[in-house]
Amino acid sequence: MESRIIRLINCWTLSFKLWCAFYYLTLKNCFRFRLPRVIDDNESVGRALFSGNVKKDKVLAGAFLPPKSDPRAISVNRISRAPIEWFNQLGQHNAFRRAGRTNQNIKYYGMVSIQAKKLRGIEIDTKQKFAVVGSPTLQNALHANIMLPPSEGKDFDLYIADTLLQHIDPYQPPEQ
Repeated sequence: MESRIIRLINCWTLSFKLWCAFYYLTLKNCFRFRLPRVIDDNESVGRALFSGNVKKDKVLAGAFLPPKSDPRAISVNRISRAPIEWFNQLGQHNAFRRAGRTNQNIKYYGMVSIQAKKLRGIEIDTKQKFAVVGSPTLQNALHANIMLPPSEGKDFDLYIADTLLQHIDPYQPPEQ
C-alpha cells in the first residue's frame, strides 16, 4: 500500500514538472506570438517503447503502429522541451499502469526520437507527408501526436510503421 502511495505522489510530482515546462514554453511562445501546440522544426519528439516494441536492442515496426483508440495518430513526447529523465519516469509509470490494467508484465525500454523537421520531410507513396502537433494531456503537458494519413488497410499501416522506423534516431536503452 505504501509503495502505491509513493508511486502516486511521484506521478503527481512528474505531471507538475511537465506542466511547469509547458507553461514556460507557453510564455516563451506568447512573446514570439506562437501557439504552444506548434512544434518547431528543431524540436525532437520521442516515442516510448514498451514490452513487445524491442527485441534484442532492436526496435520493431510494431512500436509505430497506430493504436485502435486513435488510428490516425501516434503518441509521442516533446523530449527536447524537458529533461529526458522526466520522460523516462513517465514511461516507467505508464508501464506500471499498463501492467495493472492488463495483468501482464510490461516493461519500459526507453525512447526513440526523431527531429520534427526530418519527420515532416518524409514522403510516402501516396505523396502525403507526416505532421506532428502538440496535444497536451492532463498527465503530460508535453504530449504530441504524429498525425497519419487515412488508412488504406493493415498493409498500409505496416508500411507507415516501417517507414517511420527507418527514419528514427538510433535506439539507446535507458540507463538503469
